[in-house]
Amino acid sequence: MKKLLAAFAFTLLALFVGCSDEKTTQPEGGGPQPDATATIGPEGGSLETDGFTLTVPENAFTGDATLSVTMLPDQDPFEEQGISPTFRIDGLPYECHESLELSIEYEGSLAEHNFIAIGEETYIHSLSVLDTTYCFFDAVPAGDRLVCQLIPPDDAFEPFNRPNFHSPSLPSSQYIWGQIVTLEHSYTTDEGHFELLCPNACPEPALIEFGNQFENAYDIIKDQLDFSYEARTVWPVRVAIQKLKAAPGGTTPYGYYSHSWWKNAHGYIAASTAIIDNPQDMPTLSMHEFFHLVQYLYDPRSNSEKCRVISPYAWINEAASVYSETIVAGSESYLPHDWTLHWWAPFSGIQAGVELDGAANHGYGMSAMLKYILQRYGYLRLIHMYGEMDGGEQATEAFLSGSADPSEWLNDFYREYVLGNVFQTDPGYFAKCPAESFVVGAADDTVKTFGHYIGDYGAMRYTVELDYPGVDPDAKMTITTDIDSSY
Repeated sequence: MKKLLAAFAFTLLALFVGCSDEKTTQPEGGGPQPDATATIGPEGGSLETDGFTLTVPENAFTGDATLSVTMLPDQDPFEEQGISPTFRIDGLPYECHESLELSIEYEGSLAEHNFIAIGEETYIHSLSVLDTTYCFFDAVPAGDRLVCQLIPPDDAFEPFNRPNFHSPSLPSSQYIWGQIVTLEHSYTTDEGHFELLCPNACPEPALIEFGNQFENAYDIIKDQLDFSYEARTVWPVRVAIQKLKAAPGGTTPYGYYSHSWWKNAHGYIAASTAIIDNPQDMPTLSMHEFFHLVQYLYDPRSNSEKCRVISPYAWINEAASVYSETIVAGSESYLPHDWTLHWWAPFSGIQAGVELDGAANHGYGMSAMLKYILQRYGYLRLIHMYGEMDGGEQATEAFLSGSADPSEWLNDFYREYVLGNVFQTDPGYFAKCPAESFVVGAADDTVKTFGHYIGDYGAMRYTVELDYPGVDPDAKMTITTDIDSSY
């Protein structure tokens, strides 16, 4: 098997500090030269430089791997909370079969809770970007260092060979950096499923309430929607409450889920510090982002691909997470914010809209069609869809597997949608921005032909405005279509 190489940087944490801005400045001109290099094979070995040691046990690697470590003195992603240099390590093979031991020397004092943060470049599908994220590994003091065990990834990398998937090219190596950080505050829920990491300013009542909402999401997705957590082997899930960077387009996210190369057990949730002052949004945010974590447990791709490449099911994942908000919102009139920005998505077509608006945005709007299907056919149709995805079915087929043939419900969906009965809206809500309008303003305004491309299972919005006082009150309007595949 061909063995691809990965590169990671490591940082030492004495609890993640959420109020810092993570930087992803790439070194120019090739960056600084490595401080140390070592070729390590199946017999094991170590990579060392001042303040840093990576120990590889016997049989961890199946072949020789050339590793290098570089200290990056100008990289300080956690700013004043950082208590170590930033290190970058290159050359870790994707295929690793034993835990690696990492130790980093700290400067200053440790806090009550200590971690080594491992930076990696991952695809955040909620933001549609590759960005730096950090996994937090439990670490113990050893003299003037913290030490942690880096468990091997879930699976060795191999091209995904199910017939419905194209396996994209992954980089032969990658590099990320991290740093040692200190923090005093964390809260673990009584049930033990979530650990919230927060700056010192986070009041404990807010952390407890946020944790309770995550536990509520945990129960609903497992008991009501019938999803399994078997593939997540380590709890609690860490929720890092932090100052989040603006996404492309300038909007600062409220939160996101980040998968990890280091196993399903190390994917984590990031939440904006703004949530602490907006407890009314805790139920929907916790449900939305935890459901993303669960969705990745049903993603059939290799762990490496899940970390670096957008999912072929990304729009379904977003539709499901937006829909899930309605379960905990506490009001039938709740309108998910993301849906209000992309309500036109169903009209674009189930799959065609992905090309028009991007996977995430399309999924936000498609939450309406998903809500209709689940209300008509039952909540358990959602886990059926994800079972089809886990089996390698393509996105459109998996989505439609949750319902009867579209000929039985598609017309009714669009009727109920535009009447404001799927999400509780005024019917005029959907009169905005029609594809074309026909104004009847004179006696000879009698015929209008509309012609537009309509995507798969999509629809088109037209308006007819009667602005002719002399119209016969007994006149009739006839609408015909020559589209053979229309319902």
